[in-house]
Amino acid sequence: MARARSFKAEDIGAELFPAITRGLYRDPLDALREYIQNAIDAKAKRIRISLLKDVVSVWDDGRGMSRAVAEKAIRLGISDKDPLHDVGFRGIGIYSSFVLCKKLEIYTKPRRLDEYTCITVDFASIRRLLEREVEKRSRGAASELHLEELLSDRVRVEACDEPPDLGTSGTLVMLTGVRDLFSSTLGSRSDVEHYLQNVIPLPLNPGFAFGPEIRKRLTKEDYRLVDEITLVVNGREHRLFQPYTDEMFTHGGEVGPEFYDIKLPGARTTKFGFAWVCYNDANKVLGIKELRGLLIKKYGFSISNREYLEPLFTKPTIARRITGEIVVQHDGLVPNAARTDFEANQARTDFRRALARLVADVTKRGMELQDHWRALELLHRAEQRLPEMHDEIASVQRDPDKLLSINVELNGIKDGMVPYRRILQKKYRKEYEDVVRSIDEGASAITKLLTRRRTHQREKHVQRAVEEKQAAPSAGKTPHAADQPESLVELMEDVGLSLDEPLRSALAYIDDNLIRPNLKQEQYQSDLLQLRNYLEERS
Repeated sequence: MARARSFKAEDIGAELFPAITRGLYRDPLDALREYIQNAIDAKAKRIRISLLKDVVSVWDDGRGMSRAVAEKAIRLGISDKDPLHDVGFRGIGIYSSFVLCKKLEIYTKPRRLDEYTCITVDFASIRRLLEREVEKRSRGAASELHLEELLSDRVRVEACDEPPDLGTSGTLVMLTGVRDLFSSTLGSRSDVEHYLQNVIPLPLNPGFAFGPEIRKRLTKEDYRLVDEITLVVNGREHRLFQPYTDEMFTHGGEVGPEFYDIKLPGARTTKFGFAWVCYNDANKVLGIKELRGLLIKKYGFSISNREYLEPLFTKPTIARRITGEIVVQHDGLVPNAARTDFEANQARTDFRRALARLVADVTKRGMELQDHWRALELLHRAEQRLPEMHDEIASVQRDPDKLLSINVELNGIKDGMVPYRRILQKKYRKEYEDVVRSIDEGASAITKLLTRRRTHQREKHVQRAVEEKQAAPSAGKTPHAADQPESLVELMEDVGLSLDEPLRSALAYIDDNLIRPNLKQEQYQSDLLQLRNYLEERS
């Protein structure tokens, strides 16, 4: 009968340490994320991140750690955190800066205790020992360094005699001797800010008009946002906010946020979370590419990226016209270590089904808005074109061919609005009725001109009637004139197609030299609109 094998400290090799830390934290900013996550788990309301050439620090006003808690915090792969309610729970994050700096120092003070503790990790010494071990093995010698020996005396927890000012409670993490290899990344404010906007529950931007409404829902759902996060780069302070602003919308944001509960079809009790979604206020993709799509978050931290859900959309264009977040609240959905997905289990399988339902609901609303903007665009084009057509009727009253051509165009405008009649009557009744009346009056005037044109007296009568009935809607009554694409290149970009510079130049040449010269302006605009509708219906 086989006997169970007992493991001893020397059975766990030292090279497991870099394998774990490097495997989980490949980006130097990932280490920064881990220390911020610890601050949020400590219920911090304010966090301050300072970046200098070779020193990185993260301060927070959270609950801090006692000496006993600090002793537990240095354990590798062992954590007392609740995986259902805390972000970090694998007992590895404290060592995430292993390849980043020479030394890690953590100063901490708990609430209601006049006790300061310092954790020190000598990463430079650890790396030297590991390098010697690798060099030793390259000569064919056996590996003798084990993990316990590697960390002993190089990881310390002790009382702090001269602590920094931590207020009533809090923690200060300092990475000193940051290696030159990473200083350029950590020294770039834009890189750091963009990274943190995608992985940290930052406060909503004051320049986002829908922020208060979204914040109200987040508060109702007990969703955690940090009150204040400050980034200091080479002495210059910057308040950090979520990236959403009114500027990402074509017209500044005319469609308020919508909220969805994420549940399985037919389920009454199982709720995986909720989503807030903002739709662009035109038939165009969002102006800021990085914000297109929905971002999944748990505990306020991002899981994967905004492209995660796009394959579920039957109309990918809709995914590029929205922005928002999916907030996961289900205890069974546990993020994997790399934060790229959730651990494989039944909850994840059910969650994916619930996401498909969410995407269907979002797509339905997106299509409704697409029809709305298309109806508004047709209305606006009619308001612009009809006064010109009435003038043309008066100027070509003796030319039956031209009158018939104008009549065909009038009927085309009217027929084009028929599929959107319900929307126009509900949202823009007066403007729509004015347009229909103007079309009917124009058609009536043409009919009279064609039937009475042989009599000079009747021609004058018709001329007078046409001039009297030119009370067509004035151009510019409805908003969004800019929604009509002005060129073939602009149309392609509106529907979300990526154009590199050679393709952009080729399309512009074809447009300017082969298409525009052969079409009247109104026919050119009409053809562009038909092409866009075609592309949208198949995207």
